[in-house]
Amino acid sequence: MVNDQKKLLSSANSKLGKADLSAILRKEGAWNTLAEHTRREIYMLLPEPRASEPDHNVDVNPLDTRYRPYIEEEARIFLLDLKDGKEGKKWRDNAIEAGAELRAGKFDEWAAMDKDEKWGAIPDEKDNDIISEEEDIEKSSQSMIMNASQGLSTRIETDSTNKSEAINDQVELVDGAATEHVQGLIENQKK
Repeated sequence: MVNDQKKLLSSANSKLGKADLSAILRKEGAWNTLAEHTRREIYMLLPEPRASEPDHNVDVNPLDTRYRPYIEEEARIFLLDLKDGKEGKKWRDNAIEAGAELRAGKFDEWAAMDKDEKWGAIPDEKDNDIISEEEDIEKSSQSMIMNASQGLSTRIETDSTNKSEAINDQVELVDGAATEHVQGLIENQKK
């Protein structure tokens, strides 16, 4: 059963990739098929209620709360990633490895050459004793852009790692009955 669950949640050819996940999750009774401890765990993944809001109620489907648009957007992104093969173990392992290589500086030389090719080389202080204020500003700006680009890449890789860990946690949370129920709903939706 665990292998079926993993395939359902990670295979690019999964039936789940062809389904409207939001519609399945909104179906009456779908939320209640989950064990109470599973519903509690899912609510713990959501932000704490605002001071003016009541505490989370595990008997209420989170899609019936203010979190609905956010959950639906994440479900949409998950399905796109699933179809693109980004939820498979091999892709996630490669993404984590690429992020580590990026942080280790493996691509720094290539990035510098690519930048020079696209934007033109900036005269270095060794080659030109006089660097105008304009050149200095341009050099600083390009350095800031490179740093921001590397920071974004790191955040994307970290997000991918966090998403992978969250998905693995969710796979463990979903019990056999819920999986069978979701598969039944998928089949019913096709009809």
